[in-house]
Amino acid sequence: MQFLVDECTGSKVAKWLQGQGYEVFSIYDQARGISDDAVLQKAFSENWILLMIKTLARRVIGISDRIEA
Repeated sequence: MQFLVDECTGSKVAKWLQGQGYEVFSIYDQARGISDDAVLQKAFSENWILLMIKTLARRVIGISDRIEA
């Protein structure tokens, strides 16, 4: 499994998942400051399991129609 950990979720979650042997892309550590749209696009286009906080999750409904599969 591969997890994309949103910036606000933080690097501790990402590091824990890495310690469990999972492939992890941490927005906080590897792409800090990218837009929510870019995070969602990366997750969908590269088949990452997206871990995020409520704020971004609430926006998914409003921007999911802009994601190109």
